[in-house]
Formats: sequence, structure tokens, C-alpha cells
Amino acid sequence: MSVNWKGLLEVIGILSVVGSLAFVALEIRQNTDAARSSTIQAVSEMSFNTMIPMIENADLRGAWIAARSNGLAQLTEDQRLQLGWFVGAMLRAQLNRFNQVKLGLIDLEEALELGGKSGVYAGPVFAEIWPSLRGQYPDDFQAYIDNYVLPPSVQ
Repeated sequence: MSVNWKGLLEVIGILSVVGSLAFVALEIRQNTDAARSSTIQAVSEMSFNTMIPMIENADLRGAWIAARSNGLAQLTEDQRLQLGWFVGAMLRAQLNRFNQVKLGLIDLEEALELGGKSGVYAGPVFAEIWPSLRGQYPDDFQAYIDNYVLPPSVQ
């Protein structure tokens, strides 16, 4: 009985290639999971950091409370500017979440759970300010805000 060395070496070579491909697939998955985890951490930190002005600035909190109670029309010009800039900053954070979804790094539900539907976005103040800011953003982002972020009462 003679050993077919050529055939045996071909089988060993094929198994080596398959094993290498499996290893590469495992490495890609681990890198994808690490990138996803890093993205989620960064989005969480960004969400927290964009709320710091509301936590630290009594004037901004006062403007927010007044707008929530009486609407934007009853605010001073300074209060309207404060809220407009604050909501603009919050929209930049929202745009970051939206872009992470577009890139496939997080899914829509994760983006919304990571602050995309809470706090600033959940109340009538955001819904009242959004129309004046929406034109500054791309159409697909506007649709995202309209369909997923605005409180259900204004959609």
C-alpha cells in the first residue's frame, strides 16, 4: 500500500487554508465587537457631556423651565438664544447617533436608548424649537428626527 503524498499534502493544505480563514473571521468579529463597544461608550459619554450645561447653568435651567411652563413666546430674547444654542448642541449629539446608525456601528434602537428619545427630546420645548433648526440638517436626518425622536404627540 503506497501513500499518495500529493493528495495528502493537498488535503492538509486545504485544511490549513480553512483554519486560517476561520481564525481571520474570529479576529474580525472580535474587532467588530470592540469597535461597537467603543462606539456605544463614546455615544454614552457624548450624551452625558451635552447635558452638563443644563446641570451647571441655572439660567439655562430657568429658561428651560419657563419654556416648558409657558412656551417660547413668553421667554426673553436671551432665554430663546440660550435654548436655541443648547438644543443645537443636543442636535449635534443626535446627529452623531444618527451617523453611527447609518454606518452600522449601532442600530436604531440602541441609538434611541442611548439618549436619543429622552430628556431634552421628549418634551414640548424641543418640539417647539425643532422647526426653526431643521433646515440646517440633511433631509435624512430631518426624517429621523420627525419619525423617531419627536414626542408622539407632535409627530
